[in-house]
Amino acid sequence: MADDRIITLRFKPKSVPDMELYRNLETEKKRLGLSMPAYVKNALRQNFESRERMWTDGSVDVCMERIREIVHGELALHSAAVSEMLGKMTGGAANGIGKAEWGKTPDQREKLPEYSDNFPEGLNGVLEKFM
Repeated sequence: MADDRIITLRFKPKSVPDMELYRNLETEKKRLGLSMPAYVKNALRQNFESRERMWTDGSVDVCMERIREIVHGELALHSAAVSEMLGKMTGGAANGIGKAEWGKTPDQREKLPEYSDNFPEGLNGVLEKFM
């Protein structure tokens, strides 16, 4: 007995969560025909074993697939919004060439600036969707 480890649990009668937990322990130990220490040890053992198994079965695959679905959905939603906005900015012309630039060779078209501190008009709203 000197080498035994002892854990004491106190359930306060005035604490509703404590008493609900105690009633659940009592009910289950009676149902299984176990003593309270044997039932509590078994419940703790099962809890720790289920934590270890939690990420080893197919739950990881299911979780990752759900994350992929969410990410793909969000990307599709934002891609559509960006495409629509770019279409409006270019006047809906194909290949991003505006109506005024149509028919010009690439050398004749207006060059876009290399760097700018400002967003083009109408682009600020798109940035807010990603933040």
